[in-house]
Amino acid sequence: PSAIIVQTLGVSEESGSSLLGLTVYPNPVTDQLIIEFNESLNSNETFQIYNLSGTLVKEFKQTEISTKAILNVSDLMSGTYLIQSSAFTGSLRMIKIISLWHA
Repeated sequence: PSAIIVQTLGVSEESGSSLLGLTVYPNPVTDQLIIEFNESLNSNETFQIYNLSGTLVKEFKQTEISTKAILNVSDLMSGTYLIQSSAFTGSLRMIKIISLWHA
């Protein structure tokens, strides 16, 4: 059971993963968050995860050309986070994810 929740922060009429050219799953996440793009990412894309206070809590660098970014978020505490990346284009600025911490 996975849920796709893609939210844009900014001015846009677009909504939904197909219009934005990406799919995010699973969300809520416990271990690995997968972001799939319609086009290949460069090997130098970065992804930053912020808590809702705006503090950077984790950063990832894409190491290979791929249509998929796999982010290990198993060490994040339960809560809501925002992901920002140079790979997000158009009106998409951030993605909202929910982390479920597990023991």
